[in-house]
Amino acid sequence: MSLQIPPGPFQGLIFDFDGTLVDSMMIHQIAWKTAIESVGGEFPITIEEYFNLGGISTLNAAKLFLEKNKIAHDPQDLVQRKEAHFTQSLPLVLPIDCVLQHALEEEKKGTKIAIASGSSYPLILAVLNQLGLAHHFPLILTPKDVQRSKPAPDLFLLAAEKMNLSPSSCLVFEDSPLGIQAANAAGMASVYIPKTLWKLP
Repeated sequence: MSLQIPPGPFQGLIFDFDGTLVDSMMIHQIAWKTAIESVGGEFPITIEEYFNLGGISTLNAAKLFLEKNKIAHDPQDLVQRKEAHFTQSLPLVLPIDCVLQHALEEEKKGTKIAIASGSSYPLILAVLNQLGLAHHFPLILTPKDVQRSKPAPDLFLLAAEKMNLSPSSCLVFEDSPLGIQAANAAGMASVYIPKTLWKLP
């Protein structure tokens, strides 16, 4: 499938990670389900609701799942449980080929590249290392780098700042409504990555 790229040129590309650069959303979902069940709860939302959460921070997702289960548990511990389960499944994570190919082609042209994701830095780096791609993405930004996570524009604006580019010269790649909202709020053009590019069960 070819991506619908808006007219440029763009000096910087900013990629969400899970569901955008890599096909990992269902692996994350299984990790969340396993983690919440380990503290006596159940995965509390539908798959479609889960997809629409893409972009929020891992900690905020943990708080949401605990609240919906009415469980008084440390959300940071739930995050650690979830990330431990995800780490065990690293070999299952594969790139979304057409998105990665576009990133690498633009990198060769001198376009600046960044990742701005709601996931955690260690997990992103672990996936990139597993795929042998870490050297292509030296700039990785996560919710710990900003005060507000998506749908606020902070992550994308910080990425533009780190690349020494204006927001209008950056193009965002996103798979979630929250991410597209954040791109719009940042004054950036965006490319929506459809779920048809995922290998859904």
